[in-house]
Amino acid sequence: MISRKLICNNMRVNGKKFRDLSSQTAPHNDANIIETLLMLGEVYDIVYDHHGRAGKLNEYITNAIYHVLSTSPKKDYINEPVNPKEFVLSPELLYAGLIPQKKINSFDFSDYWTLANYFRRLDGLDEGDYFHLINPNIDLGNETDRIIVNIKTQQQAVEIAKHITWSWTEKRVDWKSYVSTFKILVNNNVEDRSNPNLYLKNDKMVIYFAETDQDNKTIMNSIKCGVEVFLANIPDAVPDNNLPLNGFYKRVGRQIGTGREIRQKEQKEAKRFTDQRVEEIKAYVLNNQIARDRSEWIEGVYFYVTNFIS
Repeated sequence: MISRKLICNNMRVNGKKFRDLSSQTAPHNDANIIETLLMLGEVYDIVYDHHGRAGKLNEYITNAIYHVLSTSPKKDYINEPVNPKEFVLSPELLYAGLIPQKKINSFDFSDYWTLANYFRRLDGLDEGDYFHLINPNIDLGNETDRIIVNIKTQQQAVEIAKHITWSWTEKRVDWKSYVSTFKILVNNNVEDRSNPNLYLKNDKMVIYFAETDQDNKTIMNSIKCGVEVFLANIPDAVPDNNLPLNGFYKRVGRQIGTGREIRQKEQKEAKRFTDQRVEEIKAYVLNNQIARDRSEWIEGVYFYVTNFIS
């Protein structure tokens, strides 16, 4: 799947800069939702004018909503970059089956394991993107459960990636063996590092798995604890906890969130997490072209989206 562009500058819509949280209000005290309510306040300011009338939901506005829910200032993540070519040639990751999310030269994944094709695509990876790794010991199904981690640096993200994949090669049965796939964000773009207004995805690492016990969430808790223990042994691995996670995720640890992609009856497979929420926000806007009150709209869209997909 071709990924969305992962970065965005400090965009303006109708002359308004939409990343300023200082004017936002949040009518709830629940720490798990207040972050999302603040983001939805930004969405309101993008979509509605000062009379409470919604503008046209064009592609630019849709992308702006997506970035509000999923990005924040770059901070330290790309100050010391990882070379994507060196990264994909790491023996651990090569064995585990590393697949760049970016599609290079219409690459045919059915022919992925031929060495010539693997090296042929390296020239397209200079700037980086999300990189997926697939557990060879699991038959992939509909993994709708996920844990996101906002890691501080790319080097630390690579450390945990290698830690997980070494466990796969040794076929150990522990929290890492439950991970079906995961992806980490690698960025080596010189222009991005020099851009003071750059925004990057909050979910630097996304871990996918299939939860077999939705009541006790045993697999989720095992993976979450495993990630926390590993990162605790890396100095300064996790950013300050006041930095945002993606909208509509449940914060379950310091810069760790959980969420589910929901399979709708009419779909053959689940939509991507944030894409699905953006679509429901747009549906709410279309049914509420006039907003009488900003705070009321924020509450309304939050409960509309969470109730629809829960």
